[in-house]
Amino acid sequence: MEINANRGHQISAYERQDVNKSVSGRTSPLAGSSPKSVAPEAPVVNSQAAGASGDALRTSQHSETRSVEAHNAGSGSVSNESGYSQVISGLIEDSNKKFPLTETNARIILDRFVPEGFVPEAVAGPGGKGADLVTKGPDGQIFKIENKCTASARGFDKEISHAAQNQAEGCLVFVQVPEGTDAGRWMGKFWGNRQTILNDPTPENVQKLEVYKNTDIVIYDDKGNELLPRQPIFNPDGKR
Repeated sequence: MEINANRGHQISAYERQDVNKSVSGRTSPLAGSSPKSVAPEAPVVNSQAAGASGDALRTSQHSETRSVEAHNAGSGSVSNESGYSQVISGLIEDSNKKFPLTETNARIILDRFVPEGFVPEAVAGPGGKGADLVTKGPDGQIFKIENKCTASARGFDKEISHAAQNQAEGCLVFVQVPEGTDAGRWMGKFWGNRQTILNDPTPENVQKLEVYKNTDIVIYDDKGNELLPRQPIFNPDGKR
């Protein structure tokens, strides 16, 4: 059996075989929580190349990524409902306790944003480091999704910066906000607070901007309504 370092839910080799017995219409589930061994790093799929449309995937290496060894993944659809439910429960458990991820949005994350052919490998669990959800493609590519549930613009600013720079770099940040939130306005405030990195092209600031350009964001309210379609975080004009 295998382990993804620092994460709370893992999938066994036996359970992964069951994952590949798929039923069309969903992404494959994560199952199991037994300890497994750490494996070598794998390439991280670029966010803008990993849409669920099945377009060709471009990969890039990220030295901080840890993943389990490559395996023969399924076709990008789900198998047993028990495994699927475990991923849902793990994502909810790992979210903001005061404003938790809704089951509707947990299902949206799996059904709409895990790239075709990718299988969930690990859910971080409470206090876990790295992205909330790590998925792996048939060729060993890694795609990470970090979920942030925030009820304020101030919290949004802090959480998005941290997620992009430290948890889902080059992949996807899924944000849940309260119903009625003006997501475009929050993005405008986010970039209004970053005039220094926009106007002062130091090596550090250039690197930060590159991360924002290569990492996607999508915003949903807690009812499951899309407020901001998937796009790069780099959006200083606040346009949708």
